[in-house]
Amino acid sequence: MKKRKMSGKLSTTYAILVVILVGIASIMFYEYNRDIIYNEGISNLDQVSTSAVTQLDNRLTSMEQVAVDVLTDTVFMSNWQEYIGQQVKSPDNVLAIKRILTKAYANKSDIRRVAVFSLEGDYIATGEVNAEKEDVAQKITHLQENYDINNRMFISSHRDDWDTNSETYVISEIKPIKNRQAEIIGFIEIQQNIFYLENICNLQYNNSKLKVLIFNYSDDKLFYSNSYLDEDYIENIAALTREYRKIRETSDAILATKSSNFYQMQMVFILDKSTLYNSLNNIVQGIVVGAVALILLTISYIILVTYRIMQPINHLVRRMQNIDFDNLNYNENFNYSKHKIKDWETEILINAFEEMVERLKEAQHRQQRLQNLHTKSIFDILQSEISPHFLYNALGGIANLCEDNESAAAAEACYSLTEILRYSSNYATTEVTVFDEIQNLICYINVMKSRYCERLEIGIETDNNAHHFILPKLTYQPIVENAIKYGLMDNEMVRIDISTKVIDNILIIQVDDNGREISKEAIEAIEEKVQKLLSTEEDICREVQFGGMGLGGTVVRLTIFFGDRFKYVIKGNENGGTTVRFEIDYN
Repeated sequence: MKKRKMSGKLSTTYAILVVILVGIASIMFYEYNRDIIYNEGISNLDQVSTSAVTQLDNRLTSMEQVAVDVLTDTVFMSNWQEYIGQQVKSPDNVLAIKRILTKAYANKSDIRRVAVFSLEGDYIATGEVNAEKEDVAQKITHLQENYDINNRMFISSHRDDWDTNSETYVISEIKPIKNRQAEIIGFIEIQQNIFYLENICNLQYNNSKLKVLIFNYSDDKLFYSNSYLDEDYIENIAALTREYRKIRETSDAILATKSSNFYQMQMVFILDKSTLYNSLNNIVQGIVVGAVALILLTISYIILVTYRIMQPINHLVRRMQNIDFDNLNYNENFNYSKHKIKDWETEILINAFEEMVERLKEAQHRQQRLQNLHTKSIFDILQSEISPHFLYNALGGIANLCEDNESAAAAEACYSLTEILRYSSNYATTEVTVFDEIQNLICYINVMKSRYCERLEIGIETDNNAHHFILPKLTYQPIVENAIKYGLMDNEMVRIDISTKVIDNILIIQVDDNGREISKEAIEAIEEKVQKLLSTEEDICREVQFGGMGLGGTVVRLTIFFGDRFKYVIKGNENGGTTVRFEIDYN
């Protein structure tokens, strides 16, 4: 009893001492590191804001440069004045203006389209368009009511109103077109996909989203926000930042304000204090948990004799010595009963250690797989490959149209080929929407029809709900190219049906043709490629590269990109051709 009492007193005294020391150390640590974290947060916020504003300026300048290049082109001004003065629009005049618009953003992959429109609603635009003249007239009325049309106008996030079937959201710059008498004779609009602005504002701090607001400080209008915020909150932020100060602080947040260097734009970055001090609070909680664990461990150590603790631990150490860490393999001859390990805590440690080793083996295996599957660089190669034969055939078809004096068809084929080259050569983007893929496919089909004419009949059916789904670039084109290539070998006329639909958030892409039925050997070759990808531990890069841009290469790329969420079926159909069906689960 006396011994137990002394042990109890020793345990209590040691526990109180540990609590006092840890408490004092925790308070000092918290106060010291709070100031450090605050200053680091301000510094990091300043760096992030500077970088974001620079990127915003670059995006806006990209649109501005296109507008300047067009409006300073004397050929454009003369053609535009001739165009708006015509009762019946000349196709040659339209084509000349469209060439200038296309040339202005040929090297700018972030520009979606360029359009010019008159005060009467007549317009010329690049890309897919179906807007009516009345729609353009309403657009001009809206600009006159809400903006100063004599100056440059930046329009915040809105749907692409030139293509009413599009689900794409964009931002726009609109500038007036003026004659020598400074009279407005129309407008030019440059569109940029909204995801470029979203990427700039997609910022995090301590794994939490950083709120970003962009104001047009000429009228305090909100241009963009990366978060859903109520109007009162936005108005309060606008009022706080109206008087420019680089850093300001509220009771629950730190605000960093940064103005554009070239435009009347101001970005506000909002960092919640709870996010700022989250890591510090986690550390303090860890210290408290550690202190409690230390007290319990100390009491247990005093109560238990060293021998009872160390004996089973020694068994565990000997067991650890029987492990080959190079291969993480156990010594299968290790005998539990011989060492008589009955201690509960040690059994827990052993079981935990066994789990740790098994997980480490799995992690090591996954790491080896990941190192072999560095497919980003491979995607850049695969996505950028355009068959020389395709280019030769396309240019040959265009040359034939020119010889037959079919200039309009030749021009349309050239525009389609230009869009294909611009789309495939944008190496910065490897992931695109289904809508963008369909637009590229239409351009490809136009080029193919310029060569094969009546021999080629293609139907496209797309569910509007599928437009926003993300795919690797150039998913459709290789499938259709494969169907054309082999179908025309055996048939005078080839019919290809391309269907895209969504069922229960599963994207289904199916291509049917009446050409040549795929052979069993070809199907087995594709399956062999996929199986090698899934099972081999050798050079996966080589296995992917031999896929190229054909049907097999497309299946391999989608398997890498989506993993188990991707399924495919390739088989012959009742029309004597081939059916290719892809299913991608987005749940």
